[in-house]
Amino acid sequence: MASSLLLDAIEHSDTKSINKYLGCIRSSSGMFNSEALNQVMSTACLSQSYAAFIALTSAGVLENTSKQQKHHFINLAVEGGNLNILAALLRLTKVNLNDVCEIVESDGIFEKRTPLLIAAIKGNSPITKFIIDHNVDADNGLTKDGNSPIGMAAAYGHFDVVDLLLGAGANIFHRNFDGDTPEELANLYGQRRVVALLRRHHRSGSVQTNSLRNRIQCLRQAKAYHSFPVQERDAVDYNTIEQRISNLKARASVSSERISMVTTPTNTSSSSEDDRFRSFF
Repeated sequence: MASSLLLDAIEHSDTKSINKYLGCIRSSSGMFNSEALNQVMSTACLSQSYAAFIALTSAGVLENTSKQQKHHFINLAVEGGNLNILAALLRLTKVNLNDVCEIVESDGIFEKRTPLLIAAIKGNSPITKFIIDHNVDADNGLTKDGNSPIGMAAAYGHFDVVDLLLGAGANIFHRNFDGDTPEELANLYGQRRVVALLRRHHRSGSVQTNSLRNRIQCLRQAKAYHSFPVQERDAVDYNTIEQRISNLKARASVSSERISMVTTPTNTSSSSEDDRFRSFF
């Protein structure tokens, strides 16, 4: 277990004390105790203190951490809400944000915890935008009730996050295990602005396709800078950009077909009880 003095120092962003007490979680071989490391890094990611986070990482606490630990810390950083900590974690661990996922089983039901799902639940629009800008699938993540990121954001009434997810091509027709769409969840919990936003989006017909096309255009604009000299540290992988454009084109095509086949969802939620809406938070 980590020293309570060390945890207090992290919570109060006391970098001097952090460096002083770090030795208490090192083994005789100089390695950090795994259980204590998890506790210390979890506290740092949730504390929102970038100074405390840097003090810990500068001491090497991320060295020899497993893939599972790194994914857990990244999800906690999203929950903590400090964009600087999240960006630093991705840089230091070299983890692809698309790959971050924790599968959690409870009573035979599985949750797919992803940064986007957590950001949607928390209603953090800057972090949601940061994640989307990393070309993460807008539907990546699932609660134990089968709710997607946009479903959770809609139920909580996070208007700006719902708007961002719509722009990224999130599936507004996804149904959770109770059969509810994001619009029906928003209606069930009285989120009128979100209901209106989702209805406008649906009435526009091809808006999903249009939003994907907008992203394709943005990628093409980035590609247009290919003729400009760049330093090695700023180099852009244009093969990756081409691949992303192809993927978005495919999604736009599928979205067009799906919109043409689906009728307007109706508010036919099977129950209005609060226990219908559960999440891992």
